[in-house]
Amino acid sequence: MSYEIETNIAFNNLSDEKIMISEKAINSDKLQPIENNYMIDVSCRYYKFARKCYGQMIKETTPNTSYIIFAENANGMEAYGLYKSRDGKIYIIESHLEEITNIFIADKNIHFLKI
Repeated sequence: MSYEIETNIAFNNLSDEKIMISEKAINSDKLQPIENNYMIDVSCRYYKFARKCYGQMIKETTPNTSYIIFAENANGMEAYGLYKSRDGKIYIIESHLEEITNIFIADKNIHFLKI
């Protein structure tokens, strides 16, 4: 998967099932307090793409339930994606083999999201 800076970001349309799984995870113990954002382990090679995705995600015109993977580790076994919830809040979803392991509150103070 290439994470070069693109002029347009294409967000994924999640299925109703994936939206339900994501929303359920947000309301579970998988949601980490903001002080745990240091646990996000994203390689510096993804920083520019992450910032670009975040910049698009925070726009009011980006539909709720939009999702995009912005980084991966271990040949895609672990992935980090930005998700705009039904209520418009933005989260970082960490997954391992497509199973959600952690949810983080996307915050402009996360070093790789500073735009």
